[in-house]
Amino acid sequence: MKNYLRDYFALLFVFTTVMLLTNGLWGVLETSEARYAEIAREMFHSKNWVEPTLLDIHHFHKPPLTYWITTLSFQLFGVSSFAARFFLVVAYAVQVYLIFIISLSLFSQPKIAKYAALIYATLPIVLISVRTLTTDAYLNTFILLTIFGWIRFSQTQQTKYLWITAVAAALGFLTKGHAVFVVPFFAMIGMMKILPKPPLFKFQYLIAIAAFTIISFSWFYLVTRSNNGLGQYFILKHMFDRYFHAEVFSRSQPFYYYLLVFPMVTLPWFPFFIKNIFKRTQQSFSDQKTVYNILVWWLLIPFIVYSISSSKLTLYILPLSSGFSLVTAYYFDQALNAIWKWVIFIIHCLIFLAISLLNFFNTNFTVPEWLYFVPAIAFLVGLLTCVLVKQEQKAIGLLNISFALTLLLYSSFFLHYNSFKANSIRPIASFIKANSLNRSNILVYDKFLPSLAFELNTDIISIYNTENSLKRETQFERTNAWKKHLINLHEQGDISYLKKLMEKKNVIVTQSELPPEIKLLMNGQWNRKSLDKWVIYYN
Repeated sequence: MKNYLRDYFALLFVFTTVMLLTNGLWGVLETSEARYAEIAREMFHSKNWVEPTLLDIHHFHKPPLTYWITTLSFQLFGVSSFAARFFLVVAYAVQVYLIFIISLSLFSQPKIAKYAALIYATLPIVLISVRTLTTDAYLNTFILLTIFGWIRFSQTQQTKYLWITAVAAALGFLTKGHAVFVVPFFAMIGMMKILPKPPLFKFQYLIAIAAFTIISFSWFYLVTRSNNGLGQYFILKHMFDRYFHAEVFSRSQPFYYYLLVFPMVTLPWFPFFIKNIFKRTQQSFSDQKTVYNILVWWLLIPFIVYSISSSKLTLYILPLSSGFSLVTAYYFDQALNAIWKWVIFIIHCLIFLAISLLNFFNTNFTVPEWLYFVPAIAFLVGLLTCVLVKQEQKAIGLLNISFALTLLLYSSFFLHYNSFKANSIRPIASFIKANSLNRSNILVYDKFLPSLAFELNTDIISIYNTENSLKRETQFERTNAWKKHLINLHEQGDISYLKKLMEKKNVIVTQSELPPEIKLLMNGQWNRKSLDKWVIYYN
């Protein structure tokens, strides 16, 4: 057991170190990450932890736990992209540990637990989720903790695990609402078929339900009490519409969307997984039954539920990665054909080749020559591993660790050198700071750009003309103070306000030609700086 724990902590140390060292290499990305980071920045400055704002207008699209965690990070490290992503690395470490102990609880085999942690730690979808700030990584942490608590409660009947289940589910609800229930609900049903059944009724159940209710609905109670109509807004727009009318949020995808996505985000483990789930094994009947229930209740049924929903994004299926890792680890522990390590190596080579060719032929990307050595070194390490390491599981494990680390390093520097292509505007913020323009009014014409406010660590003013994303939901504003941060060129009163602003020092950031209404107000001498598709005007 000590050897397996040593391997687990070594794996975790390497991955978290690489993540922390590269976390701040690129700016926050539009659109999702920039929104979460900017809301947390405004919360950090306003000290209002109850009512989130985005560009100084109330934003109630999500429960606040992700904002709270990020705000706490800003208090520890200051406002930066590194701080915005810091606790994602912590969440990653916690998730890998939870996969390890869940596997140990279900199979009682340290080797399978080690493999499950290894597989989970190297899955592309997991790595993507902890490299950009969204709710998904934190939600998945609480989902895993909920399932772990239920498994251990079923096995031991100890009340503390019931409390872990209730509190973890409540924190998940405060992270992304009802999304916390999908995988745990079905996973618990599956586990009840293989674990000792807990008593049908215990007084502690009522206490756990009460704890869940108090924690999960505490914030909702506070904000709905002071914002009329907010309860209906949550239910109709952010529950019903997200599931059945995703076109409202531009997230509608066909039913088969995840059938195409899931294999890609679980490479290079997916071919191994899909081949072996149809293969008979020599393992114990109880272990086979456990795997079958995970496969059906933890993977297949939630997959169908996610597919039925009209709202689809890649990271929505992140909770499936835990069940996938457990099933794959079970099959990975059995005798493997020597050809498998070469299959995995070839998959790596094809992916590295595709990345290199894409960058080579697409001249719009900036890739320094030295960066090509990262996949080249990974290729050599993989080749030596296949030749020198005879034990199949060890060889494949080393191959996939090398592959995942290569993707982490390469993607970090690629994003650093291609800010605009990745939807980061850090170069604009750097120019403004370098020229001491950040004390001027910062105006953004016809673009919703919370990343600029975040990178400059200051409030900005948006100018609306035709951009739909600037049609903000202002029904919960109690005063007209928000009009100072959102100017509507179609309202005469806002034009008058803009005219007064133009009498001061200003910076105007735009991606399109400025309209006559603004040009007429730009008196005196203005400088112009072009950065990629963006233009910066300043006086």
